Amino acid sequence: MVDEAEGDGWRIVRVNLDAAISIDHLVPDADWFWTSLQRYCVPDCCGLDAYNFSADSVAWACGWGTTRPAEFDWRADSPGDPEVLAFELRQAGLALRELNAEVATASLFNHYMAPEAFANLFDDLAAKAVPGSQIDSDPASALA
Repeated sequence: MVDEAEGDGWRIVRVNLDAAISIDHLVPDADWFWTSLQRYCVPDCCGLDAYNFSADSVAWACGWGTTRPAEFDWRADSPGDPEVLAFELRQAGLALRELNAEVATASLFNHYMAPEAFANLFDDLAAKAVPGSQIDSDPASALA
């Protein structure tokens, strides 16, 4: 058995999952959004693979998208404000980048990742959430 596996541009990073910190308190409270993005399965089964984070899927979840997802196409009848969601996602990204932890987890996602990876995901979702624009990709701009 090989202890370490590597490939072209990647390697497995072994971490102590018992040392993972919960970021539940940083995940924006937007059930209308998160539930709608669960297009392939549910996080209890598939973790992050349950979600479709594509621009069309995010727009559809936010209530302004017109491209109906090919898979599960549910969205809330009254979605929240995508601009508020984008702000909260960027704020969470900033807080995640300040964490001193090797690995983080969120109950909503049933997944372990580096805090920076969660921050990148949140920034990407924030940029997709607002109709007709790509919000400035600088996370510090959320504070302005």
